[in-house]
Amino acid sequence: MHLKHFAGCMFKHERDPPPQPKLERSSTKLKADSPHFKPVTMSSKPIAADMIKAAPFVPKTATEAKKASSVDDTRLQTPTDMMYGTGYTPSVTNTPYNETNYTDYGFQGNQMTSDFASMTFSPSANERHTASTTTTEQTNQYDYVAPTMDMYYSQPTVMPPQYHLYASLPPHSIKLASNQTFSNGFFLPDEFRVELQRKCEATLQTFADTSLPESVGTYHSLVPLDYQRSKSRGPLGATMLYKAMSRSDGKAYALRTFDAQFLKNDQGLKVIDSWRRVDSSSLISVYEAFTTKAFGNNAVVVVYDYHPLLQTLLESRTGRVARLDSTAQEQQLWSFMCQIALLLTKAHAAGLAVRAWDPSKVLVTSKSRIRFSGCGLLDIMEPSQTPIDELQRDDLVQMGRLIVHLATNSFSLADFSNVDAVLSGFSLEFRSILRQLLGQITGIDTVSHLITALAPHLADSLDASFYSTDYITTLMTRELENGRLVRLLCKLGFINERGEFELDKQWSEGGDRYVIKLFRDYVFHQVDEKGAPVVDLAHVLTCLNKLDAGVDEKIALVTRDENNIIVISYKELKSAIDTAFSMLTYSRPQ
Repeated sequence: MHLKHFAGCMFKHERDPPPQPKLERSSTKLKADSPHFKPVTMSSKPIAADMIKAAPFVPKTATEAKKASSVDDTRLQTPTDMMYGTGYTPSVTNTPYNETNYTDYGFQGNQMTSDFASMTFSPSANERHTASTTTTEQTNQYDYVAPTMDMYYSQPTVMPPQYHLYASLPPHSIKLASNQTFSNGFFLPDEFRVELQRKCEATLQTFADTSLPESVGTYHSLVPLDYQRSKSRGPLGATMLYKAMSRSDGKAYALRTFDAQFLKNDQGLKVIDSWRRVDSSSLISVYEAFTTKAFGNNAVVVVYDYHPLLQTLLESRTGRVARLDSTAQEQQLWSFMCQIALLLTKAHAAGLAVRAWDPSKVLVTSKSRIRFSGCGLLDIMEPSQTPIDELQRDDLVQMGRLIVHLATNSFSLADFSNVDAVLSGFSLEFRSILRQLLGQITGIDTVSHLITALAPHLADSLDASFYSTDYITTLMTRELENGRLVRLLCKLGFINERGEFELDKQWSEGGDRYVIKLFRDYVFHQVDEKGAPVVDLAHVLTCLNKLDAGVDEKIALVTRDENNIIVISYKELKSAIDTAFSMLTYSRPQ
């Protein structure tokens, strides 16, 4: 609130400034032989013996010291002048420092002096405080410095640290000056927030279509993800993809359905149990497979994790590769190869083969992140009698072909015999690994050999993953305190102005509840000197965090009629709020 009647306000309102002594300047011109032009030099005359034996001068009182220092100011330089300059004017209340009679000039309730209210700012105040720190007295650099003209001696008191809502965590990629900051430094970046909101909206989307079944097994609220209503055809046959909600846990899942006529036997569904145990970051996890007649025919349903707003590898590469140079494109392909290698490591260790290398079943979940979604479907529809070693070797060949398709941005290439000519713009190492994957030269026969060949690039991908984790953690810290502040605001809302307790003497707003009410006005209902509302989010967050921490800092709460001022600390306010909330929840008045 506007403290226009409070003597402790550090801003002047209606008081005239105190008269300042004027220095009388001579209107006559100075001569060259004037004493003012004579430099101060060491006297060449020897010092008399009686002057050496003289006792040091010690003034008895401040008045005598002042008189002694005011003799012929035009010719003598006092220690004050030497320290602060000849333009410095000491205060008339200057007194010698006495530790037993020390008066704290900090804000202590209503113990304010008239000099504090009428003081004016002097540029030499900061210099004086800097000079005072050179004394033997220990000075707290965070203590309050009273902007007066007196020598200030700070007691070595312990002050609580300032409580901030957010603390910036590394890595700090951009160096800014100390007085600069980004507007989104307090919240999530707009792009990241919009992306998450769109994904949440897509997850909760519903579709009013009476032709779809109300439920399929334990899943309901089906939404087709093929928006053109056209069945996707490929090596897996005619399939449809839906988003559905589970009754068991309330989460969203993706349902891949196809006609059960492709199912050779019921034993093929058991392979899903093996894929369910494969845990890889490059795999869209599969949970179960079952048959149903909910769609009007006998269909097979395979349940996967649902990742909203995904693009297939075909869609993401359309028109995007043209904007990348060969170096950037090769770095992205190295990242794809590392992710695929990690999936092959987990799948081959479990005795499985990926087999589903169609680009329409490779999904891009974020920038340079790919996941395979068709694993296990061919094992259900077309169980292979080929030995698993040959299937796993074929995975390496299919991986090489997929990378060649991505490098050329053409999925119609059928001849892979001349990779060096097709990929002439890429590095020799990149072309050599592709030739080894395709079997044109020896070197990569198993996934272990692939991991060894990709070791330098795996380190780069791991480093990028760690950096991304640090970045996400930094974003999370910006939203860390939201829940704590909401709980504090809920407490204030429960306590303030309860209509059913207006006539209850035990719940009177004249005690602690009244202070809480004034604090609510102090935080949210402040006005400026013109009476306009002050909408300052930084002020609200700072006050609420100091209240939650219970710091010893004191604030002045002004009543609405501006006739009374209550000086109280955040610690006392927190205690009052906890007491009032405890009375409200545990010992309600009867």
